Amino acid sequence: MASEIRIVPGNRSAEEMYAELALALAGTGVEIRLDEPSARTRFALETAVLVAVVGASSAAFTALITGLLKLLEKRREQKVVVRGKDGASVEFPAGLPPAEQQRLVELARSLDRPQIEIVP
Repeated sequence: MASEIRIVPGNRSAEEMYAELALALAGTGVEIRLDEPSARTRFALETAVLVAVVGASSAAFTALITGLLKLLEKRREQKVVVRGKDGASVEFPAGLPPAEQQRLVELARSLDRPQIEIVP
């Protein structure tokens, strides 16, 4: 079963992040798309919502996190935070070793309705 995960791009526009992430995740099985904002946010500054569609496998979620961390390193940003509906979160700092990254991916996959935030 696929999950939709909203991505908050930090200090970049959703459109800019989409362009970079779509290239980084090509061929990984992770679908990235831009959705129009809902009626509740139509008057907010947000013009589009970035959404990742991730399959049930840990490989797809790992590919998403790995792709985001590579973009962070390139842009010298600080971390990726995966936050669940209940407020629980898992932080992935830039430069995280692969073994630690995999351990944290397993924790993040267990969060209810996760949302990903890029923290500059």
